[in-house]
Amino acid sequence: MDASEVKLYVDRNVEHMMRQVGVPHWAVEVTYEPEANPNWMASCNRDGRDYEHATINIDPAKVQTIKGLHEAIVHELFHIALASLDVYRDVMRRKLKSEAEDEQEHILWTHTLETAVMRLEQGIGKSVTALPEGDEDAES
Repeated sequence: MDASEVKLYVDRNVEHMMRQVGVPHWAVEVTYEPEANPNWMASCNRDGRDYEHATINIDPAKVQTIKGLHEAIVHELFHIALASLDVYRDVMRRKLKSEAEDEQEHILWTHTLETAVMRLEQGIGKSVTALPEGDEDAES
């Protein structure tokens, strides 16, 4: 898809989608840069900033359909919704004593978090909608 189409869809829908996912109070910046991981269309960074601030990056070159873009945004918003788990992780990681323990924790964390996000996508994620055409101010 053209980068301008991607940006237009995001600008029109992300706040509406944030309300539906339960994170309307978060400050979410959306960037449009290439993703280093060839398997990722989008990513979310909640590190290194104040709590309730996040950056979602979308790689426009990897967006093929509006449906795929929509699903990627929902996925990243669920990561934001689960961000309180990051606080727990940050405390627990300080207790690790070796690189091997850190690697094991990373594998476990990634699997657990991605599984939680996928379960949310398969359930309530199906009800997260885009704004109907012409309803830009429907929830303002």
